[in-house]
Amino acid sequence: MEWKDVGKKILEILPVASSLATPFLGPAGPLIGLAAKSLSSYLGVKSDNPQPDEIMAALVASPEAAAKLEMARIDFEKEKMRLEFEEKDKARDDQIQELGLRLADMQSARTGHVQIVQATGGDWDKRYLTVVGTLAPLIVLFYLVKFGLPNFSPELTLLIGNLVGILFAKLSTIFDFHMGTSSGSAAKSELISQMLAKK
Repeated sequence: MEWKDVGKKILEILPVASSLATPFLGPAGPLIGLAAKSLSSYLGVKSDNPQPDEIMAALVASPEAAAKLEMARIDFEKEKMRLEFEEKDKARDDQIQELGLRLADMQSARTGHVQIVQATGGDWDKRYLTVVGTLAPLIVLFYLVKFGLPNFSPELTLLIGNLVGILFAKLSTIFDFHMGTSSGSAAKSELISQMLAKK
């Protein structure tokens, strides 16, 4: 006796109970245990780990199998929905926690930068990074526009293009750190902080 036989029997008795039968008909998964538990509770199977033959015997022997299957179906769908909501909540909490860690890391880096500036009495690294970080990609871009790429292989040309793209992306990151984020990003950081405070 296999779980697929149980699924077929469920559809034979109550065709509309496809949601309850599906876990038994497909590949083995965690929903089989949940569906078997719902069936056991309404069919009177006392085993803590019900097997296909026990469920099948209870289905065949019950004169009210269709009604019990309908109640088991409702119970199964309710429990399945509850598990899905819990999984989504956990995923959301994990995402909030990850964003919170990133926010804390950024704030820590900026605090350390401010302390260095206060201790040294200057902020030359910001100025150097601003000048170099702005001029370097612009010079590269100007050269490429004016002179084009030398006769490199397609692979090397693609690599150079990717490196230029990365350079411009890192330029944005440098400005975000040293010049401060936009008001939209600041608002997002504040929202994350509030969500973390509520947990």
